[in-house]
Amino acid sequence: MKAHIKRHIHWVVAAAAFFVTAVVLGLANNLYSLFMIPVTTELGVSRSAFSLPRSVNGAVYMMSNACFAVLYKRFGFRRPATLVAILTAVGYFGYARAQTLAPFYIGAALFGVGEAFLNTAGISELIGNWFQSHRGKVLGIVMSASGLGGAALSVLLSSIIETSSWRLACDLSGALLLVSAALVFLLLRDHPRQYGLEPYRTPGAALPDAERAVEVEEWDGEPMTRLVRRPFFYLIMAAMTLCSICMYGAFSTFVVHVQDQGLSASVAAACNSLLLLGLAVAKILVGAFCDRAAAHKAATVCLILGSASIFLLAGVSAAWQAVVAAVLLAFGLCMVGIVQPMLTMEMFGKKAYTGALGAMLAVTSAGNIAVTPLVNFAYDCNGSYSQVLFVLGMVSAITIGLFLTAFHIVRLVRAQRAAVGAKERA
Repeated sequence: MKAHIKRHIHWVVAAAAFFVTAVVLGLANNLYSLFMIPVTTELGVSRSAFSLPRSVNGAVYMMSNACFAVLYKRFGFRRPATLVAILTAVGYFGYARAQTLAPFYIGAALFGVGEAFLNTAGISELIGNWFQSHRGKVLGIVMSASGLGGAALSVLLSSIIETSSWRLACDLSGALLLVSAALVFLLLRDHPRQYGLEPYRTPGAALPDAERAVEVEEWDGEPMTRLVRRPFFYLIMAAMTLCSICMYGAFSTFVVHVQDQGLSASVAAACNSLLLLGLAVAKILVGAFCDRAAAHKAATVCLILGSASIFLLAGVSAAWQAVVAAVLLAFGLCMVGIVQPMLTMEMFGKKAYTGALGAMLAVTSAGNIAVTPLVNFAYDCNGSYSQVLFVLGMVSAITIGLFLTAFHIVRLVRAQRAAVGAKERA
């Protein structure tokens, strides 16, 4: 029996990572959208003031991502992930007892300290260590848990908020986070060799032949010390910053804006659940597409759909428009999720992967920090999110052009490197 379980431990690890991602990121997806109205009403604070703790979280998260390569090398995944799950649980228990916004600032900082380990950077490293075959598909499924968990928790927490209180919803969230911490500590390990195993490979799959091995070696990329001197590195980072501003700006205002436009709270909650469920499906589809085609092609599709969703959301006035916007935005949000590790590998190669991914996630966090107070300040000034969403739609259209330019430059760089490699072998 023990040997039988050991043979399937790869999938046990993937399942545990799925649950933890569903709880941690599902709660992160819902905190400000579902809790904004009840918390600001009870505590008597403005929406822009309530959004400031999210900026604190984003700032600390940005620093965590920037330091991720160093932290991961020193501490691995399991210990920091367990600690941050416990700290986040403490934060939610603090929210439930808040009389001012102070506990929200403290909880935001606690979560931001190690959020990199329970988000894209840490999860992609964990799955990369455990799976040689089906890596993109497994990562897509695990990362889709944020949408599935967010959808389920959206219904559960909104029901508790309506029938009881937002404080009880926070206590329940803290309990779920403690369960997640236990799963991380008991089941997850940084590498299969800690169980005496190798990374999962499809039974009977052939190892790469010599020619394929040479092709892969040609795009190991450059070390981070050389990559940071490449102009295209900064072009991609700038484009990703603008992309995160647009996608997070639309996402953070979705539920509240739909209600402000005259639709009911139940319709807004249903559309939010659809958005998060759609995000789960989109991550799986995009992950599989990255495996079969190329990350930059998947990114282009996600950018176009995300831009369309923002324009539609800006003028939403009917339920069907909110539904379409939710579906399209689900694909747009893949740009600040599943696409990033795949795109990092394709654009920058293996040698700089961990450092470049940390940098990409850091600028994504910076975009999130910048847009949250901006959109809520615009609401406080204009009484509507429509104007700022239209501006974000225009920025997202410009961002598509920046990404396409960066993709073209990287293609030229890779072609040049391949030509040099072929000449050296000849």
